[in-house]
Amino acid sequence: MKYPPLPIPNLKEKLQPVKDIFYKYKKYLFTNALVLAIIFLILGLISYLTTSPKVIGMYDPDDAFITEKGITMRSDYFAWNKDLSVIAIELKRATEQQRAFLVTIEPWPEPVGFRYESNNDLLKAIIEGEYDQTTNNICDILSTAQVPVYIRWGHEMELENSRYPWSHSTPELYIQAYRHFVDTCRTKGNLFKFVWSPAGEAGLENYWPGKKYVDVIGLSIYSFDQYDEKHIGHKRSFKEVFIPRYDRVKNYRKPVLIAEIGVTGTDNYKLEWIGWMMNDLHNYKRLIGFVYLNTMDPQAVWEEGLDNPDWRLPKRATQLLFPKK
Repeated sequence: MKYPPLPIPNLKEKLQPVKDIFYKYKKYLFTNALVLAIIFLILGLISYLTTSPKVIGMYDPDDAFITEKGITMRSDYFAWNKDLSVIAIELKRATEQQRAFLVTIEPWPEPVGFRYESNNDLLKAIIEGEYDQTTNNICDILSTAQVPVYIRWGHEMELENSRYPWSHSTPELYIQAYRHFVDTCRTKGNLFKFVWSPAGEAGLENYWPGKKYVDVIGLSIYSFDQYDEKHIGHKRSFKEVFIPRYDRVKNYRKPVLIAEIGVTGTDNYKLEWIGWMMNDLHNYKRLIGFVYLNTMDPQAVWEEGLDNPDWRLPKRATQLLFPKK
C-alpha cells in the first residue's frame, strides 16, 4: 500500500504566535534580564565579601607591615614568668591601631630557668593555684581593653617535641590546667574569647577541654621547605598542610582561626604559596581567618641540621594578603 506524502509544515505560519508574543513582551523580557543580571552581580559581590577572611592578622615584631590598614588582628606572645607590663604596652598598640588582640600566654615555670621534673608537675602546680596570682595579673591588664581580646593559653599541647614544658603531658592534667586558667580569668567578667589552640596533629582530641571553655579553635599551619623535602619529598601546598588539621577540629562546631601560619623559601615561592592559600580559604565553612607569623622562627628546634626557618614575607605580599574590596 502506498502512503500519501506527509504534509510539509508552514514554519512561518507555525512560528507566528511565538513572534507575536515576543514583540508584545520584549521590553519586559529585556528589563527582566537586566534585573536578573544585577541580582547575580549583587549575589557575587556578597559571596566575595562573605568568603573573604574576616580575620587577617599578623605577628610582626619588626613592624614591617605596621601601616597596612588591612590587618584586623594584632598577635603577640608572652611568657608568664617574665615582665607582664609588656602586655599592657602591646594592648595599647593594638588599641591605637584599632585591631583585635590575640594574646598567646605561654605558661613557663617560675622563676625563669626553673624546670619541674616533668611537664605534669607544671600542670599540677597550675591546677593547685600556684600560678593564680600570675593569671589574675594578666587578666587584670587585659580587662582594660577597648578592643576584642582573644586569649590563647598553652598552645600546641599535643606536640611531642621538647619546645614547650606544657606539651605532650597527661591530657587530663592539661585539661584541668586549661580550665583552671579560664575559670580564673572569667572572674574578671565575660570580657574575653578563649582560643584552644592545638597544632593540629593526630591526638589533639585527647586535650579537648569541652565546648564551654572554647570560643575559637586555633591551628598552626607551616610549610618549611627543608623539613618537607627531607621528610615528605616535596614542598607542601597550603591545602596539603591545612586540610587534615582542619578535618580534625571541624566537628567541634566552633569557629576556626589559623592562629599561626608561615611559609619558607624564595620570595617568589612565598608569594605563590600565599596566593594558593588566599584562593582556597573560602572552601572551609568554619574558618574565620588567619594570623601570619612574620618573623624568623623564635625557637630553632624544628630539627638538628635544618636552618632556622625564616617566615618573613616580602612587602609585595600586601597585594595578596590584604585584597582590596
